Amino acid sequence: MSLVHFDDLLNAARGEPHPQRLLMIFTAKELPDDANAAQRTAFLQGTAGVLAPVFYVDKAASALDSFEALCAEARQLEKPWDVVFIGAMDEPEEGGPESQAVPAQLERMLDDVKGGRIARFLAANREGRFIQLLAA
Repeated sequence: MSLVHFDDLLNAARGEPHPQRLLMIFTAKELPDDANAAQRTAFLQGTAGVLAPVFYVDKAASALDSFEALCAEARQLEKPWDVVFIGAMDEPEEGGPESQAVPAQLERMLDDVKGGRIARFLAANREGRFIQLLAA
């Protein structure tokens, strides 16, 4: 199965034998404070910058209708974003000992995104299409 759009991932997650939870870190393009003139120019041209976390959320795959529905929820927060990083895990049993795994995994994801360690995550643009990011 080829994953091109977030909705493809959502359908694949729903087809897994164990219920899936999607973990998402929403980020916005920023220019670092210590950027030089060339970096500033590249940022203005849309070819440089860093992705800084703005907010994060976890959702059961069964609780999401579509990427558009996810975006509608995100718009209510009134926090602009550019790229969402996505990970998945088996849904822990409610109240079970592994129920703390979700917040812990979200924290690890957040640390990874802040540190630029993004290779293990899917990344989607505002249209829900998966993109590949290039490191400088």
